[in-house]
Amino acid sequence: MVYDPDFHDLPEKQPEKFRAKAAPTPPVALWSWVYVANLPFPAFMGAWLSYGWGLLGMAAGVALLHEAGRRACHVYPWAVQTVSRGGVVVAFCQFFPIPQLLAGAAGVGAACFLLQWHSAATLRLDPATALLATIFTGLILIACAGVLGLIGRAITYLVQWLSPTPREDEWHEH
Repeated sequence: MVYDPDFHDLPEKQPEKFRAKAAPTPPVALWSWVYVANLPFPAFMGAWLSYGWGLLGMAAGVALLHEAGRRACHVYPWAVQTVSRGGVVVAFCQFFPIPQLLAGAAGVGAACFLLQWHSAATLRLDPATALLATIFTGLILIACAGVLGLIGRAITYLVQWLSPTPREDEWHEH
């Protein structure tokens, strides 16, 4: 048989190169840990605003956001890993909770506006308003975590791109 360079890259000649790669493991545990780490301050403030029946709406919102993230782990594992990396930074911001306070104020304001809720006298959210406020607040914080995660990935890729790679002859010396 005569060697033909045009047919060198056929799958039969290099099966390991063309073998299907295994799907990445969904980052469900990572999502769950980072999600729980981000709950203390927003849950405390939400419980203060939605005391009583509003806690049911808040709990439903927390459960819905967590389940949506778990399902996203199977469909978009790369995106969930990015959000989780940024979520670690957002979780540490709870020691100086400016992002959580701003997200909570925006979430409660949007929910009250959409549902035309006016109860400034009691400052307590009903279940529907608490549900929407929790979802809006969570989405804002998840978006912040996503932006921080993308910045982290960009820095990582930039450092890898700028770092010198060893030459092939150096690989065989050791």
